[in-house]
Amino acid sequence: MALWGICYDEKLHKGKLFLRPVMYTVSDGTAQITEPLSGETLVTNIRPIIPPIFPYGTEVEIYGKPGKTGKVREIVWNSKKMTFFYKLYIHGRKSFKKYEENELMKRREDKG
Repeated sequence: MALWGICYDEKLHKGKLFLRPVMYTVSDGTAQITEPLSGETLVTNIRPIIPPIFPYGTEVEIYGKPGKTGKVREIVWNSKKMTFFYKLYIHGRKSFKKYEENELMKRREDKG
């Protein structure tokens, strides 16, 4: 079963996963990280959290902006607000704006 947590391993992937939400599985006291990058660390280096509403790669629409869609490329944890922010690819290009969960919704499939 895949779990979600905040990574506290400063050395993993040269610090790229430090304080980032990661998806992982546990085996013999080690955490096998599968998202956003593959890696391995001690379970004690990850603090469990509830899963984000929009996992990596989820197709989303920006609320109130019809036709503006994107794909989740990065998830950022805000420890003060205890919530996630999302960075997207919009039309295949990196958007650097951080979106809150209430600004996004899962993309609806067109019934054509």
